[in-house]
Amino acid sequence: MDFSDICYPRRKQCTAADLSPSVHWAQRHITKRNKEYPERLIYDHELLYVQTGDIEVNVNGKAYHATTGSLVYFGAGVPHRIKVLKGTEANFLGIHFDYFDEHEVSRDEDIIVVEPNPGRERFCAEPKIEELAVPSEIPVRIPPASIVAAMERVIEEFTHRQSGYEAIVRGYMLQIVVELLRVPSGEVTEASHLVKLEELRQWIQQRYSSDCSNTALAARVNWNEDYLAKLFKTAFGITPNKYVQSVRLREAKRLLRESSHSVEEIAGLIGYADLHYFSRLFSQREGIPPREYRRLASVY
Repeated sequence: MDFSDICYPRRKQCTAADLSPSVHWAQRHITKRNKEYPERLIYDHELLYVQTGDIEVNVNGKAYHATTGSLVYFGAGVPHRIKVLKGTEANFLGIHFDYFDEHEVSRDEDIIVVEPNPGRERFCAEPKIEELAVPSEIPVRIPPASIVAAMERVIEEFTHRQSGYEAIVRGYMLQIVVELLRVPSGEVTEASHLVKLEELRQWIQQRYSSDCSNTALAARVNWNEDYLAKLFKTAFGITPNKYVQSVRLREAKRLLRESSHSVEEIAGLIGYADLHYFSRLFSQREGIPPREYRRLASVY
């Protein structure tokens, strides 16, 4: 094995057989709405799964939007910060870990950097394995259900610490790590494709009221429509069109609950010029029309 210490996270050339992940902290936690954490560095790596909520994440100076169902990855030595957006309370699954059982933790200062000039060797390495992805290249993603289930088991075992929990935790972390490293099947075979798809997903979350047709989205990434649809579905388990609908309808529900805009105005604000189409789509998804949803939301 050899190191390629060009930037953070440090990267270690290795094979999958060299992986021996250890967990330093694992917990469920709730963050109040409008909470903003200052920028920080950590010595190890962190996985943060958003069970519920809406947050803004800044990783190495670049902003990302993470909502319910997103998995955030913070690499060792990479500056990052989190802000919980207005009107939401965020619930997380959080795990701090390393890949090579290389970091001893006995206090918070062993995880969060507080000293002004920490030694480079103190930051945990990230694996660089031939034909596998590098996790830090995709700070925010939609994980498969298997990763979320494994994270829940890690937290459960780490919290209760019954006899033999270390072996169980290591086993589940190995599963999580390998799934993070694997490039999705199908035609998504390059990390650059995954980065481009994630950037497009973030753009949809922020610009959902714009033209989000398959034609417009394909033009943004300079792919043809069929190729985009296939890669997007492979990476995120949903077609671009269905994803746009889910983002728009989530915002529609928020506006119905929290604003005084008319249903017609809300349809326009989220990108639907046709009120009847919006109402039909909303009813199909939620089981009730928009006006009925607003009435029930006001009751509760």
